[in-house]
Amino acid sequence: MEEEKVIGGISHVVIAVKDSEKAQKFFSEFMNTKFRQVPENKEVGFTSVISENRLEILSPTRPDSDVAKFINKRGEGVYAIGFKTPDIKKARARAEKMGIRVVGGAFSGGKEGEFGELWLHPKDVFGMYTLLARARE
Repeated sequence: MEEEKVIGGISHVVIAVKDSEKAQKFFSEFMNTKFRQVPENKEVGFTSVISENRLEILSPTRPDSDVAKFINKRGEGVYAIGFKTPDIKKARARAEKMGIRVVGGAFSGGKEGEFGELWLHPKDVFGMYTLLARARE
């Protein structure tokens, strides 16, 4: 029996930058795309915008945020890659079965069954944050 595909193709690419406005201006012109603001989560200490082309730009709002630490240590650049999943709960179970730590998530209504993302620990996924994002129609 063939195993069900729980994790699919790339959902979006996330880059960390110091100056979100400068990056948005550059990528808007370079990719001929528009960005929309993603609601801010003050706990995580960054702002986010995402393009029609599925490029997400993060910029830190506090010097102690993970994004600020990433930029200070590695410089600006690719911060995470998101993969689509039709079922967040099954994708989480797959990751945990493989010993991958889930370090966070964002869900509308606070439930894993609704639109959302799971963040996997970079030390468990070759040094890069990996997101499991519920597939959108």
